Amino acid sequence: MAKTAKLKYRVDILNAAAFLYLAGCLIYSTINYTSLSTGEGWGIVYMAGLTALGLTALVIDLVLQKIFKRKSYLNMAGSIALLIYVILFFLGS
Repeated sequence: MAKTAKLKYRVDILNAAAFLYLAGCLIYSTINYTSLSTGEGWGIVYMAGLTALGLTALVIDLVLQKIFKRKSYLNMAGSIALLIYVILFFLGS
């Protein structure tokens, strides 16, 4: 009988921030849909790009969880990754 791999996705700093960010993108897009879709609809494309950034943060967190087994190391690496994301976000806007 083949063994199945169990994925333990633990809550840490980076994925909690990514989930809050994705929820914020979803709420903002829902509330401001009419202003985002005016003109040629580039606001919706912009929000899809921002949502993709949040999803890449979740993928990076998954990789970090595979690398670091101790929660303290995982939170330190997640905090550094979150700081880099915040800096890149504000430099890009």
